[in-house]
Amino acid sequence: MCGGYAPRSWLGLGEEKAAASAFLFRFDPASPGDGLATAKLPKVGGPGLALIDRPGEGPRFGAEDFRVVFSVEGTAAEGRSWLGTGYSKLPAGGRSLFAEGQGGRAGLTGLVVYVAEGDPESWELDGVVWKNK
Repeated sequence: MCGGYAPRSWLGLGEEKAAASAFLFRFDPASPGDGLATAKLPKVGGPGLALIDRPGEGPRFGAEDFRVVFSVEGTAAEGRSWLGTGYSKLPAGGRSLFAEGQGGRAGLTGLVVYVAEGDPESWELDGVVWKNK
């Protein structure tokens, strides 16, 4: 199981969002304490490019650190991961959230999204660019 946390939402407005508190994680319930299968990977190199929010794309953390690629039908079809550009590598130096030998790609068997309760983000048009208030 793997995923990420972001304090900002995806709206498909074509933004690259900064978030110092964003992180990725990997968790294997079969071996939760071994330090290899379980890891929390913080954002590195400053808060910039923590999230990439492009129209027609799924969630994307960093340039290629972790992203969900949707199929033509709009279902989550594949996860891709190449760690080290915007988020930490695994403790043993691994470059993917997925098992070794998968080339940084894995078919997704499920996708769960959690959202916080509260007021929605508000946006205003500043010329030709939408900006968060």
